[in-house]
Amino acid sequence: MRTRDGTMKAKVGMRVDVFSPDKKKHLGLGEIVKVDDLVVEETGEVLSHNYPTIRLDNTGKEVGGLNCWWHSIEKNHVKKG
Repeated sequence: MRTRDGTMKAKVGMRVDVFSPDKKKHLGLGEIVKVDDLVVEETGEVLSHNYPTIRLDNTGKEVGGLNCWWHSIEKNHVKKG
Protein backbone atom coordinates (compact mmCIF):
# COMPACT_ATOMS: atom_id res chain seq x y z
CA MET A 1 0.00 0.00 0.00
CA ARG A 2 1.29 3.47 -0.80
CA THR A 3 0.52 6.73 0.96
CA ARG A 4 -0.89 9.77 -0.82
CA ASP A 5 2.59 11.15 -1.46
CA GLY A 6 3.61 7.89 -3.20
CA THR A 7 5.76 6.47 -0.42
CA MET A 8 5.28 2.92 0.75
CA LYS A 9 3.09 2.35 3.80
CA ALA A 10 5.08 0.39 6.35
CA LYS A 11 3.32 -2.33 8.31
CA VAL A 12 4.52 -4.66 11.02
CA GLY A 13 5.49 -8.04 9.56
CA MET A 14 6.27 -6.67 6.08
CA ARG A 15 9.31 -8.34 4.51
CA VAL A 16 11.79 -5.83 3.09
CA ASP A 17 15.12 -5.56 1.27
CA VAL A 18 17.49 -3.07 2.94
CA PHE A 19 20.41 -0.96 1.65
CA SER A 20 22.84 1.55 3.16
CA PRO A 21 21.93 5.27 3.09
CA ASP A 22 24.16 5.79 0.02
CA LYS A 23 22.65 2.68 -1.65
CA LYS A 24 26.14 1.19 -2.17
CA LYS A 25 25.90 -1.66 0.34
CA HIS A 26 23.21 -4.32 0.52
CA LEU A 27 22.45 -4.75 4.24
CA GLY A 28 20.22 -7.77 3.72
CA LEU A 29 16.63 -8.85 4.03
CA GLY A 30 14.58 -8.04 7.08
CA GLU A 31 11.19 -7.54 8.64
CA ILE A 32 9.44 -4.43 9.89
CA VAL A 33 9.02 -5.01 13.62
CA LYS A 34 7.56 -1.67 14.67
CA VAL A 35 5.89 1.38 13.08
CA ASP A 36 5.84 4.60 15.09
CA ASP A 37 5.17 8.27 14.75
CA LEU A 38 8.29 10.34 14.06
CA VAL A 39 8.05 13.39 16.32
CA VAL A 40 10.32 16.44 16.71
CA GLU A 41 11.05 16.41 20.45
CA GLU A 42 11.50 20.18 20.77
CA THR A 43 8.22 21.13 19.09
CA GLY A 44 6.06 18.01 19.30
CA GLU A 45 5.48 18.24 15.53
CA VAL A 46 4.67 14.88 13.93
CA LEU A 47 6.79 14.44 10.80
CA SER A 48 5.46 11.00 9.93
CA HIS A 49 2.91 8.45 11.14
CA ASN A 50 4.78 5.81 9.14
CA TYR A 51 8.30 5.45 10.66
CA PRO A 52 9.42 1.79 10.60
CA THR A 53 12.00 -0.09 12.59
CA ILE A 54 13.48 -2.97 10.58
CA ARG A 55 15.20 -6.05 12.05
CA LEU A 56 17.79 -7.50 9.68
CA ASP A 57 17.68 -11.28 9.25
CA ASN A 58 21.45 -11.77 8.93
CA THR A 59 22.55 -9.80 12.02
CA GLY A 60 19.45 -9.21 14.15
CA LYS A 61 20.37 -5.51 14.16
CA GLU A 62 17.49 -3.02 14.18
CA VAL A 63 17.68 -0.13 11.72
CA GLY A 64 15.45 2.95 11.63
CA GLY A 65 13.61 3.49 8.37
CA LEU A 66 15.24 6.88 7.83
CA ASN A 67 18.73 5.42 8.29
CA CYS A 68 18.56 3.20 5.21
CA TRP A 69 16.81 2.61 1.89
CA TRP A 70 14.24 -0.17 1.94
CA HIS A 71 11.50 -1.62 -0.20
CA SER A 72 8.97 -4.38 0.22
CA ILE A 73 9.76 -7.79 -1.20
CA GLU A 74 6.18 -8.96 -0.84
CA LYS A 75 4.54 -9.79 -4.15
CA ASN A 76 1.70 -7.27 -3.65
CA HIS A 77 4.10 -4.31 -3.65
CA VAL A 78 5.96 -2.75 -6.53
CA LYS A 79 9.70 -2.53 -6.00
CA LYS A 80 10.70 1.06 -5.19
CA GLY A 81 13.80 2.28 -6.92
